[in-house]
Amino acid sequence: MGTREVMPDIDSESAITTGYNANAAVYSIVKTDAEKFASIPRYVADAKRLEEKKGKVLTQFKALMKAPRTEAVTIKQTLEKLLKRPNEYQGQAAFFKTVRSYYKVCGESFIWLNRGDTEGLTDTQIALLPVLEMYPLPSYRMKVVPEEGTMFGIEGYILQAGSGDIPLKKHEIIHWKDTNLTFDLSSKEHLRGMPALKPGAPDLQQNNDATHASIRMYQNDGAKAAIFNKSLDKATPTQEAQIRNVIDRKLNNNDVKGAVAALQGEWGVIDLSKSSIDMDLLKGKEATMMQLCFLFGVPYTLFDPNSAFANTEWQQKNWVSNRIIPACKELDDELNRVLLRAFALEGVAIIQCDYTELPEMQADMAALTTWLKEAWWITPNQKLDMQGYEKSTEPLMDEQWVPNNLVPISQAGGDGFDDMLNELGVAGANDYAKTPPTKTNGQLNGAKTN
Repeated sequence: MGTREVMPDIDSESAITTGYNANAAVYSIVKTDAEKFASIPRYVADAKRLEEKKGKVLTQFKALMKAPRTEAVTIKQTLEKLLKRPNEYQGQAAFFKTVRSYYKVCGESFIWLNRGDTEGLTDTQIALLPVLEMYPLPSYRMKVVPEEGTMFGIEGYILQAGSGDIPLKKHEIIHWKDTNLTFDLSSKEHLRGMPALKPGAPDLQQNNDATHASIRMYQNDGAKAAIFNKSLDKATPTQEAQIRNVIDRKLNNNDVKGAVAALQGEWGVIDLSKSSIDMDLLKGKEATMMQLCFLFGVPYTLFDPNSAFANTEWQQKNWVSNRIIPACKELDDELNRVLLRAFALEGVAIIQCDYTELPEMQADMAALTTWLKEAWWITPNQKLDMQGYEKSTEPLMDEQWVPNNLVPISQAGGDGFDDMLNELGVAGANDYAKTPPTKTNGQLNGAKTN
């Protein structure tokens, strides 16, 4: 009594070993978040028309690859192929699921960029080399090497593998990290991400303790009660057997369920059933699960079978809009910062996610489409852009289409029939209204007949 509670010190490694690997709640929450995050496809979109920058891009790319390229679009296709298949062992969804899982548990994620042989090259030269493959690295095995004489500079990274340390240069790594407000010039802790379980260590400990207590409660679930004869101080083995037979026949018997049993003599009972504290373990475990969900930014309603469908639907949509999509944009910024430079596509293309494929966004897209249908003052190309599609090169798609059977604004003054007649030399309806022609000897004056 009165002892201080035991709190574990959570770092990247313990977040994996005692959190993700050992706690069902943490595993379920992180897995749910990572799978939703990875379900959003990424593609390369044109930042400007590729033809406008084709000459400059080709010159840079030829110098980097030292191989001829006939079309600038080949560069974009190469980057798209890399995103769809980051390495020979993973597709896009599996790759980004691993990246997101490390980020959620460890507060940071490391992506190794295989650029081929970089021996003898400077960091600037390495940064300009196209990426051949991308691999997620274990965050808890990574060491950040600070740059001497700077507060935020990074010299490189070290992968602490079982067979030895593997040094990696800084331009071979994309380091996606969560905000860490700890600033320390000696330890350089501010260069690392912040594990969510570090401030959530008490919640993780409570959930683990509640789980272990529940296991003990169920494993030690023996007799519900003990009865004793107050007048019988000492029973012989024969009397004890007789008493047991009477109790089994009159009490421990399904055939007498609900009946009133009669025993000779005065008897007492000791209740050995679960106490109220034991019964509250399940509620306590549920509370810690809710707290862990709050910690990782995942709605608890996704795990609560008693939650109403409407509430679950709203919570899931809110989660995608306020958690998943901002995280995707954050990672996209890191990919654009490194990969566009590597493929000489800065200002030409951009890596971005397509959120329209998410079920939670379908209702919003339907509402947007309905609204855009009535917004005639917005050009079709602007509508395409608002819905996440690439713009059309058709010139008429850059004009406003007025609600006159949806024709271009340049043709809104008429149906074009009069212009056609004028080109043929025949009076149109407007010409007839201004100066009606007269007929002489069967001929129409003011109009050609053919």
